[in-house]
Amino acid sequence: MVSGAHFLYGAPFEIIIASVFLYQLFGMSAFAGFALLLIGWPLNNKCLYWMILR
Repeated sequence: MVSGAHFLYGAPFEIIIASVFLYQLFGMSAFAGFALLLIGWPLNNKCLYWMILR
């Protein structure tokens, strides 16, 4: 539990820095891809949940 505690403060910084770099590289299309990932995340969880219970 304690060994992964650095993710609580490290992960948000990594996401912000990566978003800035992707925006500089790709412009607004980087946020479109990020939105697609956020939309697909719950769908992936539901599919995995369905496969486990099947």
